[in-house]
Amino acid sequence: MKSFKNIAVTITLASVLAACAQITLVKPGTTTIDDTLSVETQIPWNKLPPNNGMETWTLDGTGLQALTFNTKIGAGENIARQSGADSGPAAKYKNMPVFRKGMNALEISELFVASYQQLGLAGVQVSGLRSEAFAGRNGFYFELDFTDKEGLERRSVVRGTVQGDVMHVITFSAPKLHYFDRDRQRVERIIESARFLSAAGA
Repeated sequence: MKSFKNIAVTITLASVLAACAQITLVKPGTTTIDDTLSVETQIPWNKLPPNNGMETWTLDGTGLQALTFNTKIGAGENIARQSGADSGPAAKYKNMPVFRKGMNALEISELFVASYQQLGLAGVQVSGLRSEAFAGRNGFYFELDFTDKEGLERRSVVRGTVQGDVMHVITFSAPKLHYFDRDRQRVERIIESARFLSAAGA
């Protein structure tokens, strides 16, 4: 396991990388995600530019915590929302497992495990799999423990719902040392506040 000092180095690197993107401020209050969900936050967050239907928030840099809203994942799409290729950076997405209509919570957890493994993450393990309401709908909950490419042990919370042939997911990922426990409650309040806009989740 890496020390807190090692993570401090990651903070510096994450800050440099974040400065390269067009970061916008999410102010406390209610905000809308992809014309699909509304959520409430009690503190400011930094929002990265939406990418392929995904919106990511962070406090200190995505290497330290990433709250990702992945809405409207259609049948036949992978959770990375990326197309694969035979070579180059997109090769890791080739033949990535995809979401299928009618998937249950166990199958979705297996989808995430296989996807994380294909992206080069090691030791991916599922825990806490259960049914849990999401945005006022029947949903699922599970956690993933894994080691990233830098050897840092991380944990993700995955919560979401399947509505017809579409899946909506919110994930929170952070290093297990310090950051996951520090930020977990504030993230849970955001996820608990999620509500669908009109018929978006129908």
